[in-house]
Amino acid sequence: MTDPHPWERQPGESLQAWRAFVAYRDMRNRSLVKVAEQLGESRQLMDRWSSRHQWVARVSAWETEQDRDWARQLTAARRHIAKRHVQTAQAFLTKAVERLNELNPALLSPADTVKWAEFALKVERGIYGLGDDPEEGAASVGGVRIVIDPRLLPVDSNLAAVDDDSND
Repeated sequence: MTDPHPWERQPGESLQAWRAFVAYRDMRNRSLVKVAEQLGESRQLMDRWSSRHQWVARVSAWETEQDRDWARQLTAARRHIAKRHVQTAQAFLTKAVERLNELNPALLSPADTVKWAEFALKVERGIYGLGDDPEEGAASVGGVRIVIDPRLLPVDSNLAAVDDDSND
């Protein structure tokens, strides 16, 4: 049989003493006097139980476990949110690419053509760490921050041409 966690009832601890510990453990502003009043017991008895059963150390262990549990929950929630955001972004990007493929360039105004070109150039420069953003692989366009890891991009003939130019 495994030893109980410090915040659980300990071997040799009476049910009354353990209930007093739980009352103390769960108080917002812990006080042996308040526990004694709450349970209708003497302060001296609370002092003895607290000392004998190491209430302060057990509460510390309890708080540490609660912090660990909260951190696990936050991590799981953040992962869930990040996954949902990626799925949403992918769905939006798919729709945007579909719409882009439907566009007739001849119908774009000169101003729209310039906006599209600026957007594409900012994204491309951001991918290769050439953007105005100090963070490599990032660009901000119209208040939208775009971060793309260039290691995830396919190597194509345009990159080969860039590499060939560097040998001149």
